[in-house]
This record gives sequence, structure tokens and C-alpha cells, in this order.
Amino acid sequence: MSPKKWVISPENPAQSATIECLLDGVLGPERQYRGVYRLRAGGAHNLGMSFTACTGQSLIATIRFWPVPSSHRVCLLGPLAVKPAYQRTGVGAALVMTGLGAALRSHIEKVFVVGHPSYYGRFGFRPARANVGWIPEPVDRTCILVLNIAQPTVSLGAPMQKVWVRGPDDKRLNVLRATNSKRSGQRSVLAQSKAA
Repeated sequence: MSPKKWVISPENPAQSATIECLLDGVLGPERQYRGVYRLRAGGAHNLGMSFTACTGQSLIATIRFWPVPSSHRVCLLGPLAVKPAYQRTGVGAALVMTGLGAALRSHIEKVFVVGHPSYYGRFGFRPARANVGWIPEPVDRTCILVLNIAQPTVSLGAPMQKVWVRGPDDKRLNVLRATNSKRSGQRSVLAQSKAA
């Protein structure tokens, strides 16, 4: 699939049912029994930091960010889900970077995620070794990662390019998107977000 056909947009509340179907299809309905879902139960995700990717009218990927109890400067990333046909095309990375840019503009200082270190490490996430008792069981503690987004050290392992996406009130947001280019190099999410 060509990443040039992606359109990344802020999540629309009208997409909720479609997003839930995508999450069930990619992550399975058993996702509801994980510890992070217990944490999210009864709460609302941060709509201003949550995005979708579409090709035409078809939803192909989604990312959400959630507030963390007792902290206005910390959030929880997830779930991130991409349709199997679009996995390994860079659309997931594009959503992560778009969401991190929105978090930075929202003055978030730390972002937590429960995910694979090999995937999220490319964005600067590192193992969270302390103060994670607020994430309930069941959870694999080795997969609890944190990114200090306030520090200008967030680098990406894949070649990136700038693209425009539609933001709130139809404003254009300048973000980075993964490409299939073989050119080497790294860019800073923080630097690009500030320039947007």
C-alpha cells in the first residue's frame, strides 16, 4: 500500500463505532480484559490528541491518548491499531508522531505506553522503572514505557517527510510521516513539532 494515499485527521466522535470495530479486528475483543483497559474504563480519551488515518472513506488506523489520574502533564498512549493490509507501511509511525506533536502542543511532559519496546523505542520511549503503580494488573511490566516529551531527544529510526494534515477547525498541521525511502537519517519529533 502506498503511504501517499493516507489522510490523517483528528478523530471525529462520529467515528467511534467504526474505531471500535477496527480495534476488535486488529487487537481482538480480549483487549478489554487488559489492565490498561480497566484504567480507561468509565473515562474519556483526549479527543484533541487522538487521530485516525483513512484511504478514501475507509478507516485504516487509529491512535488515542488518555489522561492519567491526578496529573495534567502526563498521558497514556493507546490503543494504536492498523489494519493488517497497511501494517509495515509507516502509517502507525505517522499516527504516533502526529499524536506526540499534539501532546507537545498541549504541554504534556510525559507519555506512557504499554507496548513493545522494539517498536516504541524508535520514538524515544524507554522502560518506566518507577511510579507506574497506577497501571492495574494484568500487565506485562516490562512493556510499560515512558517518553519524556519535554526533552528535545525524541529521534526516529526511519526516514521521514513532512506532510500536511487537517487539524481542529480545519487548520493545517505540519507533521512528519514515515516513507518507504531508503535514504538514511533521523529527525527530531520535537523540533518538527515546534516548527509546525
